[in-house]
This record gives sequence, C-alpha cells and structure tokens, in this order.
Amino acid sequence: MGRISSGEAAQSGGLPRAVSCGNASGRRLLSVAAFILCLSSAGVLQGNARRESTDRRRLIAARLALAQIGHPLAVLSKPASGKVSKLQKAAAAAVDRSPAPPVTPTAASASATVAPVPAPDPIVAYRGLGAWVDWFDYGHPWSADPASIVDQLAQHGVRTLFLQTGLWSESPDILYPGGVDSFLDHAHARGIRVVGWYLPGFTDIDHDLRASLAVLAYTSPSGQHFDGFAPDIEDLSAIQQAAQHAVTVSLPKGRGCPKGCTSTVVVDAPPAEVLARFNAGIAEYSRRLRQSVPAGTTLGAIVLDAKSMDGQPGYWVGFPWPEIGASYDVVLPMAYWSVTKPAACPAADATSYIRDVVTLTESLMGRPRPIHPIGGVADCLKPQDVSTYVDGTLASGSIGGSLYDLLTIEANPDKDAFWSALARLNS
Repeated sequence: MGRISSGEAAQSGGLPRAVSCGNASGRRLLSVAAFILCLSSAGVLQGNARRESTDRRRLIAARLALAQIGHPLAVLSKPASGKVSKLQKAAAAAVDRSPAPPVTPTAASASATVAPVPAPDPIVAYRGLGAWVDWFDYGHPWSADPASIVDQLAQHGVRTLFLQTGLWSESPDILYPGGVDSFLDHAHARGIRVVGWYLPGFTDIDHDLRASLAVLAYTSPSGQHFDGFAPDIEDLSAIQQAAQHAVTVSLPKGRGCPKGCTSTVVVDAPPAEVLARFNAGIAEYSRRLRQSVPAGTTLGAIVLDAKSMDGQPGYWVGFPWPEIGASYDVVLPMAYWSVTKPAACPAADATSYIRDVVTLTESLMGRPRPIHPIGGVADCLKPQDVSTYVDGTLASGSIGGSLYDLLTIEANPDKDAFWSALARLNS
C-alpha cells in the first residue's frame, strides 16, 4: 500500500497528493479486505485535503474582507448597499461556520496548519490620519450630504472620522440619528472607521453618562456600530451657569425711585469655585464612564492643550490629569498652536509645539498613553505649518494625527497642500 510522506506534502504546498494502493501486480497480492482498506484510507486523506484547502481559502477571504471593510463587526452585518459581495459571503462563512468534527492529526495535516488570526488592535481607530466633523456640519438643511463628505475623506486617505454625536446643552442623546446612520454606513463601506465624540457639561453627570453610553450602544438600521468613543473634556460654561446666583441690591434714591428701590442681579461664582467644580465633575464623570463600560472597551479622551494651559496656570489649576491617565486608553490633546498666532496668521514651525504638548501631557498624567495630537485650528494655517505639524507628530511617537476640522480645511485655499502633508501620518 502506498503512503504519502510529510516531505511530499510540503512540496505540494502543504496539501496531500493522491494516495496510491500499489500497481496491478501488487494489487493481485493484496487480500480483498486489505485492498478495500487502502482505498478507504486514500479517500479519507483526500477528503481532509479538500477540507483544509477550503478552510484556508475561507480564512484568507475573511482576513481580506476585514482589511477592506475596516470594521470587525461589519463582516457579520448587512452592507449599506444591501448587496453582499462574494468576498463578504466567504468572510461571513468563515466566521459563522460551525467547527468541523475533530480529525486525527497526520503528518500531512500538521504541515497544512494555518496560523491563528491575530487579535484586533484595540486602538486601531485612533491610528493614522483622522478628520473631524462637529454637530454644526451635518443634520441641517444647509449641510453637505454625509455620503459626499465620506467620499472626500476616502480621497484624502483619512482612516478615521471623528463625529460629534451630542453636547450637554441638548437633550437628545444622539442629535441627528439619520445623519449618523448615513455616516456609519458609508464610512464603513469605504473602509473608514468612525469614533463618536460628545461634549459633557459635568453638571448633570447622569445625562452626560447616558449620552456617552448611547454612542457605544448605537446601531444603525443596517447593523453598523461606532468604532470608538471619546468625550471632549474642555467646556466650563455649564459649570459657570450652574454656579451663578441671584443677589438683591439696594439702589440709591432718585427721581424714579424716591423712597429707595431694590434690584436683583445675577452674580458669577468666583473663578476658583467654578474651576473646583469643573475638575471634580471631570473626575467623577471619567471614573463612572470607565466603570460603566464592559471590560476591554477602549476609551479616548479629547483634552485641553497642556502647553497652552501651562501659560495660564491660575485659570486651569488642578485639572485632573492623573484621572485622565487612569480612566482613558488613548489621549487626544487639542494642540492648537494656531490660536497663539497673530491675526495675520504667518507661517510657523509647529514641531516644537507638538513635542511640548505630547511631553507635558504624559508628564501631567503620570503615565504613558498612546497620543493622537489634534492640530489646528485649520483656518489660520499655512502649508509649512501642516508639514512641520506632521513632522512633530511623527517624531513624538504619536499613533496618529488630524487637524480641526474637516470643513475648515476644505475652505482653506491651501487645502491640497494640507492633505498632501497629512497623508504622511498614515506611515
């Protein structure tokens, strides 16, 4: 009876060749039972080979589909177009397929073992080039169509869309669900990830948490989900409003008030009190957010510019940097060096600014965290600014970068030069 060797299996690309049960004269010497047993063994080996080949093709198809779609959950969900490609069908079959019955290992099958699929990168949504869209830029009658915005992003090589979903002063948890659905569907169809961001006010932590968790739980009608969530931690106005109080004051006698009058005026709380409430609210919100999400959930934090804050320590004293480092996995500092420029907006070297922001942020947190510095604001930038911003971001070891915001870039006459420079962030 012939038998395949492991060496032959390796030469044939890891798949067994046909098994021979001997030549004609040899078969005459075999008993009937032995000959039947030989044929049966050949069929088993060939069947195993076909199954291993099919498994390998399915696994490769699944990997390709994941790479093209850019969203792990999208393999199992209905595409925005309602059509399923052969590649996506193969990927879904590879993911959904029930395990095959155990097969006794052989030298041939061992040589054909496929390496396991690597675990997903938990911070992939924050890597490379990003772009920002806030709530002013969609959901309104004058807004651009989300599909056309996504097409622009894809043309520029953007890997992640950062999409604002709400803010503390608005009651809906998700402001414009129709727009969100369209962004999710079209972005995932183009291989672009979507991170939702929300502006908390820190006066009603329950409201802030509900709106934040709504992003992580959101599902479009076609089954698409956000790839991440990051709160925008910067706004004191809710605290300032909540801390105001009415005071009655006496007015001096006069022609309109002969017997004396009183008036009620609204008085702002002392800045130190506002700042203390703000910092405490950030710490409580961040701690409760981390406790409320499933273990392993990646959270980003959009934070103030540490270099700018360093220039006005009395205004931002006590900002809870250690709590930011403890509660969030990725930090996105608003490294807006352009706000320090004169009104004429001359070109400036942003390299040292980005370096200082990254270094200060990590130092204040007291621990290293992956950082994605947000540059800009893009209306006061020159091509040289953007090029040096990219240089500084890459030199700092940051995992990605972006300019605030998309429509501001598009309105800049130098936008083509901006996008050309920003594309280097994908390297």
